[in-house]
Amino acid sequence: MYDVIYAVKHIRIYKKPGYVSTLPPLVYTPSNGATCGLYMEVGKEYLLSGGLDSFHDIRNNHMQESVGTRQADGTLHVYLCGQVTDSGFGGVSEWSNVSTALRANLTTFQC
Repeated sequence: MYDVIYAVKHIRIYKKPGYVSTLPPLVYTPSNGATCGLYMEVGKEYLLSGGLDSFHDIRNNHMQESVGTRQADGTLHVYLCGQVTDSGFGGVSEWSNVSTALRANLTTFQC
């Protein structure tokens, strides 16, 4: 289902699970807009929301319930239908088009 993989640089992270220290540099999305795949142009900055599938402990490289230094297991998924915009949800926003009001609300946005 995930035919498109983007290599990204996370400039600022507004929300993530507390036990995750970093997000993976790869973002997976479906290749078809009908299945909510999104398209991004290289060199542009975007406001993205997505989900993580699984985690692993960096030190022990296996699943653990204890809180420690953890990172996402390389499976960050984004969908066109789940993006946060000024009008609610849907569509992908270039960072330069994100309103000042939405930028201010990103730190308090409830998932």
